[in-house]
Amino acid sequence: MAQREEKRLLREFREFHGRLADKHDVYYMFFTEDLLHWVIKAESFVPADVNLVLVGAGLAADEQRWIAEHMRRPFHHISLPVDDVTVWEFLFAVSGENFGWLDIDCFVLDQGLFTELARVDSRAALNCVWSWDSGYGFRVANTHFMFVNAAAISAVQQRGVAASPGTYDWHGSVRKFPPRKCFMSVPSAGQRALLLEVLPADPEGRPRLLEGDYFNTLVVYQLLARAAGYPVAEIRSLARRCRAPADADSTDPEDWPEDMSDELFHLYGISYYKSHDYEPGIRGLYLAAEYVMLDNTAALLPARYAGQLTSVAAELESVGLRPDAARDRLRRHLTDSRELGAAAAERVLEPLPAAGPRAVVG
Repeated sequence: MAQREEKRLLREFREFHGRLADKHDVYYMFFTEDLLHWVIKAESFVPADVNLVLVGAGLAADEQRWIAEHMRRPFHHISLPVDDVTVWEFLFAVSGENFGWLDIDCFVLDQGLFTELARVDSRAALNCVWSWDSGYGFRVANTHFMFVNAAAISAVQQRGVAASPGTYDWHGSVRKFPPRKCFMSVPSAGQRALLLEVLPADPEGRPRLLEGDYFNTLVVYQLLARAAGYPVAEIRSLARRCRAPADADSTDPEDWPEDMSDELFHLYGISYYKSHDYEPGIRGLYLAAEYVMLDNTAALLPARYAGQLTSVAAELESVGLRPDAARDRLRRHLTDSRELGAAAAERVLEPLPAAGPRAVVG
């Protein structure tokens, strides 16, 4: 059932992509329901001349209407809930040109990075800003903000294997996506052989997993591209540490899931933090960030977002943080724990002046 549904969704996405007036150097921003407060904040840092395309999935009708009425960006709505893995697979299937990805909780404070990131070397698989150490002499890029070289996708395919950005394990396990049952892929024999050109074998002769018990989004593709002669290029060396935060008051960068800088802000896991059993201090940080973004935007958004603001305020109280202290708590985290300058922190925290203009809807 899921495969049949996704074939229809892919066909609709392909039709939308075919109607795009400009397919050159597109950045895609993907989001699901109840996250418009992050979407419009992240979008506010994207210059008008950057080719940004919005992709929503499973949005409420009022959210779809609001986007159509207020945002001047091409927008496609996927009618069923899907995760980012599915959208990445759609992009690999339809994009014949280089393209980029921007998370909704990634704020690009230096607008010049959009141009710099899109300038991909012809022999690089992709440009990235966040990456982590594979343990085998090379780094693996994170998807928060990156730009993909279409030539590298073709090069992998020319080696006779599928160039898929999806998640993989050895059992075809169910992906952690409650709205629909979706599965991980299992590396084919050809993919395994190519992976073994860059990874050592495990005791069963399979390429070693790099983190946990599976290959995360875009990891297998990066390894296949490396075997085909296309390594990852870092235009910034911000570390991703592949672990959840543990100490809400730590000022040691090693204690946080990833680096931030005066150029780039990213908050790890804002769309799914509620599913984690974080201790009250960490949960309070996420709730403070949610509260600030909602407080800054709820008056501009559909009425449901005022309800979210009230709900998050109650949750803040439950972890011992007053809503009127949330902004100062997040500011202190940014400047003291993450070492952002005061001006950069204020840009993250400041309200939007107004809702954006009308969208171009596909």
